[in-house]
Amino acid sequence: MVKFSADSSLNTWGMIYLFFVTQSNGFTSNVHRKTTRLYLDGEGMAGKTFNKHLLGDVLRALQPRYLDQVKSTISDNLKGSRTMDIDLLLDFCDKDGNGPPSWDELQVRLLSQQNGKEKNFRSRLEEGLEHSPLATSRVFAKNEKPMVTLYRDAAAWCPYCQKVWISLEEKQIPYNVVKVDMNCYAGSSKPGDFLQVQPSGSLPCAVINGGNYENMAIAQSDDILKILDGLNESKLVPTLLPTEDVGLEYMKFLCEDGRNSLERRLYGEWMWYLTGKRKPVEYRERYEAVLTEVETELSRFSGPFFMGGKVPNIVDIKFIPFLERQEASLLYYKGYVVRDKLKFPNLCKWFDGMESRQSYLMTKSDIYTHTRALPPQLGGTGCSFADGHEEMKEAIDAYCTPTDVALDITEESIKWREEGWGNVHGKDEKKARREAVERIIFNNGNICKFAARGAGTAGFPPASAELADPKATPNDLAKESVDIFLRYTVGLLLANDDMTKNKLLESLEKACGSMTQVGESGDISTSESTVKATIDCLDYLRARIGAPRDMTYPAAY
Repeated sequence: MVKFSADSSLNTWGMIYLFFVTQSNGFTSNVHRKTTRLYLDGEGMAGKTFNKHLLGDVLRALQPRYLDQVKSTISDNLKGSRTMDIDLLLDFCDKDGNGPPSWDELQVRLLSQQNGKEKNFRSRLEEGLEHSPLATSRVFAKNEKPMVTLYRDAAAWCPYCQKVWISLEEKQIPYNVVKVDMNCYAGSSKPGDFLQVQPSGSLPCAVINGGNYENMAIAQSDDILKILDGLNESKLVPTLLPTEDVGLEYMKFLCEDGRNSLERRLYGEWMWYLTGKRKPVEYRERYEAVLTEVETELSRFSGPFFMGGKVPNIVDIKFIPFLERQEASLLYYKGYVVRDKLKFPNLCKWFDGMESRQSYLMTKSDIYTHTRALPPQLGGTGCSFADGHEEMKEAIDAYCTPTDVALDITEESIKWREEGWGNVHGKDEKKARREAVERIIFNNGNICKFAARGAGTAGFPPASAELADPKATPNDLAKESVDIFLRYTVGLLLANDDMTKNKLLESLEKACGSMTQVGESGDISTSESTVKATIDCLDYLRARIGAPRDMTYPAAY
């Protein structure tokens, strides 16, 4: 029998694990599966032609890891949806004053704590005035007409899409957004209306309607960046490309000379280090040698950015999506610190400089998300662990560890936080909580339905990304159970005084206790199954956390 108390992991989940998937699709990221060698140019991260997709699917189906996924899915489906009896829980919550606050009550409490900008978030989002991953349109002044339609990945994880997204913000070019699922988590083909615009299916894609362009679709991210630089030539916005020949030559060395450029050489060595197994020491040394070159180039100028600019230019925009992923993946899989202030002080200043820009910060993902997104992108090659990774892996995984093993996590891992988010909410934890609460309240129906997959049946065939399951069927009873505990979660996040918090904790403990009682059937196994199913749904939810799709990293904690 599972025993719940005020200190139980279910309650801990309510107070700590704050970030929830708000769309009905699966978790992971965006690139099609290729070998390391083919992947070195970065081509195909979003998938390209039908034939390549088909070949990738065939190769994936032959991989042992994917075969294990298929086996597990078949086994789970044979068991069927989880047996649950939540009548006693519902009876407890139906009694006056016993259960958690209603969603309407929670909305009122949130409004009483929000500042003016927070209250206007949804209306500003609708008007296109918010730089947010949730936005489908973006303008920089009211009544502006979008000049670009950006087709990007729905999860906001594609590095090539990120380059274009940052550039649009830096250049303050009004744009619309169309979100398209990636192959490794979509579970279906690309939408027909998108394929009419971009027959190859690759992302990003931008349709330009401004300057000298009329309804022109551009597929390659680098080509899009160059066109964007000419769409807004106002002196109030930065120029992405250098205007002098010397600057153009230097830019070519840094990021425009194909595989010979510094940026692509760093990318290639990262791939060998991240995925290689035969010569781990050599791969690390080779990667660090090129990273040291990056440090040297940054040291040539007093400012934080490449080429001495006071604001990011095209070089910074090309480097940042991949250095962001390198920092995350190497810390997790290798225990290697890219953001080392002693070894790479100028690189650290550059990261700080980029994170001072809202154009980048609102597109930035967290380390946990990247470590779940990268393996399916790399296909059978995958990511390899190195000796010494264990401490950082535990810290990064701490808040998404399944309940049945969470007690083994060290206090140091629980307290660990990643760098680079001080410009979002600063040290204002209440503001971060309000952001999390707003997203949960607004999307509570979708969240409960999504979480209920944890006690339902898995989709078949499984997606290549293990945490993605767009074809899964939720458990209807679990939706009601999750709804109750989600309301307790939000109530605790909004509790500003001990009396309110203690009252909620007391009610939460009793609600948990009602689940452990034997119902009218007299079957203790059903009670245990109900408790386990509820825990599994909450675990299912928090295992699929990710930024920036729904909220920022500080709000996630």
